[in-house]
Amino acid sequence: YSSYYSDSSKITEILDIANSFGLFSKKKLVVIKQCEKLHKSDTEYLLNYVNNPNKQTILVLIFENLKNFKIEPSENLISVNIPSDPKNIILKVKKEAENQGYIIKNDAIQKLIELVGENLIDLIGEIKKLAINQSNGEIEKSDVENYITKSSYNDVFELVNAVCNKDKKLALKVLKDLEDIGEEPISVINRISWRIRSVWQVKELLDKKVSKDEILKELKISSGNLYYIQKQVNNFTYDELKKALNSIYNADIKLKSTQVPRYDVLTSTVIEMIN
Repeated sequence: YSSYYSDSSKITEILDIANSFGLFSKKKLVVIKQCEKLHKSDTEYLLNYVNNPNKQTILVLIFENLKNFKIEPSENLISVNIPSDPKNIILKVKKEAENQGYIIKNDAIQKLIELVGENLIDLIGEIKKLAINQSNGEIEKSDVENYITKSSYNDVFELVNAVCNKDKKLALKVLKDLEDIGEEPISVINRISWRIRSVWQVKELLDKKVSKDEILKELKISSGNLYYIQKQVNNFTYDELKKALNSIYNADIKLKSTQVPRYDVLTSTVIEMIN
């Protein structure tokens, strides 16, 4: 087993190890982390390896963001989207805020996740932007809300609610607005995914008669966020939630691995979830 970070190891040396044959085992595991940081030339080396891999090696590529990495699916490549651990996300966002010289409150992080999604790179990018406009050393929920109202995230938030309220007319209108301003579909899908999974979690806890306070503690969400999610719980059966998450998974694969019109994929996915 070997593990590397893409920005601190040479890709050619990693692939040499992946291409070598082990002496004492039939299989070898090689992990490359933070692959989104690969340079274009390194990406070409990697794609060449994927097209003709060492059958003895299992190569795991870990991305926090796939926006700039395009690869066609093949028999040599399996893509898996793994949701991030909310606790880990909160700790990393706090750490990034500290690196920028700020303290960010938990309710501010929750609001940011609610509006931006769970993608860590997107969250860190927004923390850096928020820090530019702060002067008192602390980022509060109101700072996030005031910033968001000036950005496309407000439209995405409206789309997420439209999907979970099954309001097709409003959803299609907001989708058109988002396409006009060039909002990235993968980012939109991530935020819808976070809400759908939150609806599922709240639905399960409510079915178990868990109290509101315990739900807030368990899911680490704000009471305001829980208020909206509780209203949307009754809009979905478990089968419908499963179908929605499957639609999101398929859209994620298409957006990351094919050249189809991106907003066509997003629009068809939203309609599938609402119908």
